[in-house]
Amino acid sequence: MRLPFNTHIDKSREDTRVSDRNQTAEIRLYSDGSMQDGKVGTAAILLRQGRPPRHLQYHLGKEGQHTVYEAELVGMILAAHLAFTEPNSGHPTSLSVDNQAALTSASRIKPRSGQHLIKEFIRLARRLKQKHANTGYSLIIRWVAGHEGVEGNKLTDEKAKEAAAGTSSHKDHLPTYLRGNSPLLSDTSAMRQDYNGTLKTNWKEYWATSKRYARLNRIDPDLPSPSFLKLVRSGELTRGQASLLFQLRTGHVPLNRHLN
Repeated sequence: MRLPFNTHIDKSREDTRVSDRNQTAEIRLYSDGSMQDGKVGTAAILLRQGRPPRHLQYHLGKEGQHTVYEAELVGMILAAHLAFTEPNSGHPTSLSVDNQAALTSASRIKPRSGQHLIKEFIRLARRLKQKHANTGYSLIIRWVAGHEGVEGNKLTDEKAKEAAAGTSSHKDHLPTYLRGNSPLLSDTSAMRQDYNGTLKTNWKEYWATSKRYARLNRIDPDLPSPSFLKLVRSGELTRGQASLLFQLRTGHVPLNRHLN
């Protein structure tokens, strides 16, 4: 089924600034996700000539349960809701997003992280198109690079940081999908990343207290190096190859140079 919007990604960061300045959409939407002090939030803002800006904010929760990518998708949902609730909104509309991954995900329907959020955004976009079926309405989602002086993006970034700190719009103003008494389900990729980070920290603490660490530290303080661990985890080296590489690095290998 054809998507109810078009997408556009400029070739460079500078081009996004020029495109934003030259766009002719009457209704301009901007959305952004943010992570501050281990917490995640998002915001969207609607700008229209001659009218005060409107915005929505949503606090997702902790870093170990949510990602900025997820926040970007929620921000797009907020933007679609702003457009749907805007009076006399049957006009060309643009949504500017500073995260290319979120933009690309919304335009390619296939299983991936945050799929339920992508589906909800597309559902709202279809409702918008149906609502304005006989008007001059259109929706284009474009990439706008962050920190390039785009006013709408700067305003949204400020609101997103407030949302990360804990600010959410009143639930009566939020899209129905975000009005539940319970927060969004934890994102599996965020949980996996948090779990792996905890494992790594625990392993480092355990390694630093072992007898082997004290001995190896005299040979090379960086052992085992990040590059070595990456090779082992990725499966690029067999167990035997990894063992041989480690022996070579520490000088404990049955070669003539070491045996003589």
